[in-house]
Amino acid sequence: MRARKVRNEAAAGVVTFSDMWRADGAESAPAAKQKEIKVFEKGMKAVGKPDTLNVFAEAPFSDAANLARILSTIKGEITGPAVLDALKKTKNFDLFLGPVVTCDGKAWPGQSNCGNSILFYENQPEGGVKVVSDGYLRLTPADLAPAK
Repeated sequence: MRARKVRNEAAAGVVTFSDMWRADGAESAPAAKQKEIKVFEKGMKAVGKPDTLNVFAEAPFSDAANLARILSTIKGEITGPAVLDALKKTKNFDLFLGPVVTCDGKAWPGQSNCGNSILFYENQPEGGVKVVSDGYLRLTPADLAPAK
């Protein structure tokens, strides 16, 4: 089952962004991320929601997969302090449907984010999206400053 590509000619050419590889643009994704998209699609079909293959479902699905992977690194009892420690030790972690991140506080100085990478997508006339950035772009707070 592939994500349904909703034809919307008015949206054709509109550029959007996401920090995840999208099911409706799977053809643009690297092979490893295409496999993860298939896992996502299979999971959504298993719970009876094959028609909700979009970013509103991808994000929580990805978050759950990532949290499970991180929690699996905890030796012993899973407690609040153990979870916080595991999160802080997350380095070069390949996010499910996402980029590689390190949770050392350097992605956004002074913030708790682990990543700062986004993909730019262009809505296609036939439906779906295509990545138009050269892979992930890394942003800094300066990139988001108001124009002068």
